[in-house]
Amino acid sequence: MKDLKIRVRIASLPAVALLFLTIQFILSIVFNNRILMAIIYVLAVISGYTYSKVISSSILQKINNVKGPLEEIASGNLQVKIDESSKTQDEFGDLAVSMEKTLYQLNTYSSYINEIAYILTQLADVKMKLEIKSAFDGEFYKIKDALLKISTSLNTTLLTIETSSETVADKSD
Repeated sequence: MKDLKIRVRIASLPAVALLFLTIQFILSIVFNNRILMAIIYVLAVISGYTYSKVISSSILQKINNVKGPLEEIASGNLQVKIDESSKTQDEFGDLAVSMEKTLYQLNTYSSYINEIAYILTQLADVKMKLEIKSAFDGEFYKIKDALLKISTSLNTTLLTIETSSETVADKSD
């Protein structure tokens, strides 16, 4: 039911116009009065215009409630909070909830990036024992797997170098 609220508001505009035109037609038949027909026609136009303005302004207000946070996100601010008043019981509320879930995921990705940067710095500082804290869900699991393989490979290579240098040192004595 909640998914239909905006569609019903928009779809009811032609119904209102049709209602006024039907009233105009019936009254013109009953009274055969051109002045009455003109008055009803003007009322139908004014009512239709007013109704469309009310509906469009309510829709535009909801669009603007969602637009502000989206512009913040686009500018790189991932710490945006979605206002509870934006979480209405219609399509715009669904959009606000989806946007909140997307922000949560983007912040999770940001923590992944921070941890990857930390791990790469550890590797650059020749600290080969990695401790990965994040789960690295979804496609990010590939990065976690690659980091662990790099660590294992470097540890194996360094161990081989250490063993070889000890052997060379022992033979040179």
